[in-house]
Amino acid sequence: MSDYMKCLFIKTIVLLKPTEYARTSIIYTVSTYDEYPETNIFKLKYKGVLVDLYWMEDNQVDYVKLMLVLDKYTDDATKNNNSLANSKIRVLVELTPKNIRQTLQ
Repeated sequence: MSDYMKCLFIKTIVLLKPTEYARTSIIYTVSTYDEYPETNIFKLKYKGVLVDLYWMEDNQVDYVKLMLVLDKYTDDATKNNNSLANSKIRVLVELTPKNIRQTLQ
């Protein structure tokens, strides 16, 4: 099977909500790469500021595994409000055109 048949296009969209101390919602758009592409949109159930994103190696067709690192608040939010305790969370995200799996690490 050629490499292009294994492709799964993803796009990360970050939505800012200033009323929540700049915590953000993250949305993924997913599409296969073929004559009749399957498409879908998924919302990450965890909110935060995207700090790092790691692509995890996997050879499955139409499948992507990502590790996201999120801060609870932005640096500006914690500087302006000392009572906010910032913390990092790691989320393992597994995407296919049909579903999303999200696991806290």
